[in-house]
Amino acid sequence: ARDAVTVAEEAMLQSGVRAPLSKCVTRADFGDKRKFFQRRDVSSIEEIYAELDGYVGLDFVKDIFKNVRLEILDARESARRNVLVEDYPDHYIFAGNPGTGKTTVGRLMGKFYHLMEALGGEETLFADASELVGSHYGDSKEKTAKLLQAAIDRNCVLYIDEAYQIIDSGYAAETIGAMMTKMTENARDFKVIFGMYSNRVEEFLALNAGLSRRVRVVEFPDYSPEQLFEIFARSVHSQGCTASDEVLDRMRSVFARMCDVRSENFGNAGEVKRLLTDMKRSRLARTEGMNPDDPLKYEYALSDIPASALVLVESLINPRSFDEIMGELNEQIGLAEVKDVIMRKKEELLYAKSVGESADGILPGYYFFVGGPGTGKSTSARLFGECLHQLGIVKTNNFYSCTAKDLIGQYVGETDKKTYNLLKKSVNGTLFIDEAYSLSYAGESAGSSFKKEALEQIIAFLDEPENRKRCCIIFAGYIQDMQGLYRSNAGMRSRIEEVHFRDYTAEETFEIFALFCRKNGYALAPGVRERYIEGFARLKTLEYFSNGRTARTIFERTAFRMKRRVVRSASVPEKLKKTITLEDLLSIGEMIAEVGVS
Repeated sequence: ARDAVTVAEEAMLQSGVRAPLSKCVTRADFGDKRKFFQRRDVSSIEEIYAELDGYVGLDFVKDIFKNVRLEILDARESARRNVLVEDYPDHYIFAGNPGTGKTTVGRLMGKFYHLMEALGGEETLFADASELVGSHYGDSKEKTAKLLQAAIDRNCVLYIDEAYQIIDSGYAAETIGAMMTKMTENARDFKVIFGMYSNRVEEFLALNAGLSRRVRVVEFPDYSPEQLFEIFARSVHSQGCTASDEVLDRMRSVFARMCDVRSENFGNAGEVKRLLTDMKRSRLARTEGMNPDDPLKYEYALSDIPASALVLVESLINPRSFDEIMGELNEQIGLAEVKDVIMRKKEELLYAKSVGESADGILPGYYFFVGGPGTGKSTSARLFGECLHQLGIVKTNNFYSCTAKDLIGQYVGETDKKTYNLLKKSVNGTLFIDEAYSLSYAGESAGSSFKKEALEQIIAFLDEPENRKRCCIIFAGYIQDMQGLYRSNAGMRSRIEEVHFRDYTAEETFEIFALFCRKNGYALAPGVRERYIEGFARLKTLEYFSNGRTARTIFERTAFRMKRRVVRSASVPEKLKKTITLEDLLSIGEMIAEVGVS
């Protein structure tokens, strides 16, 4: 309403100047309509681009804005020429983890469409998906129609956060059906952005066949360790504070480790904000009473870093000895070949030292870790990298883990870049690529060009002499599936050493079960070993037997039954409170039910 009054007052003013006595407003009195689209704080598309430049990790968004701008201009030009207007997607899905900039870009998207004169409203309307979900049939449709009409009336961008909640509601079809009507019929009156996690996008699109035609999916990737550190450093600076060199070095390690162990819903920039808030509280408490003119009052110290962050990098700060690492590895059942590789490296070093030769020729190596599920590939890979560091064969204790799918892009050229960036993480450390068989393109056509691109980049990287000296790269997968990878690129097999992880016997599987028991302080009653070896022998015949993982599953269920026995019994001897007895054991049928079908 205020905007309408402003327009009227401007037109009346111009009318009074043109013809003071006419009291008649004409078209000419409105002048150039673009002046009504001027933002109060951002007045041009270039300023939006400049604001994006101020954010870490959002460079790719500028390209999206540029493409949409060209589409809008193309649609106008087509309409002017009276030719068919291209049917570009009008709405969006912003997919990614929390803290990756989705809502920030959603806000700027509203300004962008306004400045492009595609929408009159400049402020994005934000809503939560829970506002659309009703409590009974028809309620969701009514709530959805009301919210969308508000966006249409404002002629603005509507951002629906946590849109995956629509999937989880009992009225998903009703909600999306109401949306699709407005999104189709009123496409020029508003734009919708659905914010959600990447792993829910396919499920969301499956709610309505028309959604995939109406929306474009924009992926907001997780921040890299370097980007998280940059956000941290900028945030410290914006507080008018500094951080000691020791703090900066430690935070680099913290962010690297955070990214290495991050979960599916990692908070990204939100994690940095939370961490810095905790550090600020500590700094304020520590420096209370200090002279306000003392620069140290505003400098972050190592003691300000929370213990929860420091524990992430404890192994980097206070690394274990080679013997300690090997002790943990030797405690694992099996793994004979990987243990042999490590001892071989150590003996090479000892020989070089005994004859006065340089150890520079002892290379970290490239490896295929091949074996069935649950045979210890992932566990031993981290210990393997730690051993190489303690032996001095790689310079750092850095260990990066990813899957082969993380190397594959969605358009030409992206795979090459993603693959190279991941491979670079192995420099002076260890890179573990799980499910490497996913790179196989032998016998397939769809997606094969991207996989071929990834493998060619890998081979080129492996062949670099400097990389051979500084990098340990481990490819892991199931032995039967890895054959396809070998066929896809014969050069890989000749460059990479194969380390086998054999399936465990029934007796070894029981020993893993017993190891879990010992680590948790549980004793085993007589007869448990015989009963469970028989059970594990039966489980080994099943398709879904997963070696160590199966042992862990059976341990967890057995430990629960022991605890239930103790709390349900009126009187249990102290010794038996932490002893797994025959009464606690699963039957063979129950073990089969836990693992899979026969």
